[in-house]
Amino acid sequence: MIAITPAGWYDWARRGILADTPPMTALQPLLTRAREAGIGLVGMKAGRHLTGRRFLGLGNARAFDAHYDEGLLRAKLSPHQRSYAYVLEHGLDVVNADMQSFEHLRENALAAATSKSYFA
Repeated sequence: MIAITPAGWYDWARRGILADTPPMTALQPLLTRAREAGIGLVGMKAGRHLTGRRFLGLGNARAFDAHYDEGLLRAKLSPHQRSYAYVLEHGLDVVNADMQSFEHLRENALAAATSKSYFA
């Protein structure tokens, strides 16, 4: 699994976006090469930065908005759903989504099932 977000690589040690990371769109050649080599791409931490943890400080639900087009921003999706749909449509095969309730499971399944409809 790779720790990736719409903004680029996620630094688990710092609990944030890796300093000077390119956004996910700039990582497309690398992700494409991996896929062409037969490597399945599983993303993790695609939404962790949005929520954070109480003991580490809360996250920023709008952290990735600058990476989204107007259509995705207007979509009736939660910040996590936007993030998951985005990474699925920008090079990942699956995302290891953060879930803490059945409602999260429902939201994540909806984001994965409809992600293609938000990108042309």
